[in-house]
Amino acid sequence: MREANNRVKLDAEKLVVFEGKKEHLKKEAKSVLEDAIENEFETVLVLGIKNQKIYCTSSAISDVLSFLGMIEALKQHFLENWE
Repeated sequence: MREANNRVKLDAEKLVVFEGKKEHLKKEAKSVLEDAIENEFETVLVLGIKNQKIYCTSSAISDVLSFLGMIEALKQHFLENWE
């Protein structure tokens, strides 16, 4: 389902549950985003889980096909380099 502002919402039946306190998770997310700013990345993808739903957004991708292409490239990178 496509939403405004480059956000894609997907229903998810089975998700990984992250253990930890909410404040700790917020600090970790903020740290990751600050790191992306410091590294001056051209594009940033954000995948989040809330209330058993997956939310996706990006900084510079305006269409779903490009977003999926970037996720596919990420998948291939992990498959080829996972140690």
